[in-house]
Amino acid sequence: MEFCSIYSGSSGNCLYVGTERTKLLVDAGLTGKKVQEGLKEIGIDPTEIKGILITHEHDDHIKAVGILSRRFNIPIYANTNTWNAIYKAIGEVKLHNIKVFEGYEGFEIGDIFIKPFKIPHDAVDPVGYSFYHKNKKYP
Repeated sequence: MEFCSIYSGSSGNCLYVGTERTKLLVDAGLTGKKVQEGLKEIGIDPTEIKGILITHEHDDHIKAVGILSRRFNIPIYANTNTWNAIYKAIGEVKLHNIKVFEGYEGFEIGDIFIKPFKIPHDAVDPVGYSFYHKNKKYP
């Protein structure tokens, strides 16, 4: 499994997580253009992204989420409270790309199992994610 911080800081956050088969983003808090450039720099085609996982509703984590979803038909994963806090800010997305989850139950995207967990932050219901691939846990 590969992890690569595309951007991290108060101006925006975006993390790439992927296997050969499944490529994901955690947050997309910059412009769509900057996220695409960051993916290009690490050799990832944005059309291969299978989901964007949202940690919380702050703009430096969601700025390009709607744009990327619309442009590349990417599903957006967020818990109910976070989704309710972001849906107006990210603009309209296709219904099939809205993937809302409850609580901290894990779910799969491709060959990656994702387990959300509660984190302390000044947001409505912030989460972190643990990733599992081939029976191994990644941060």
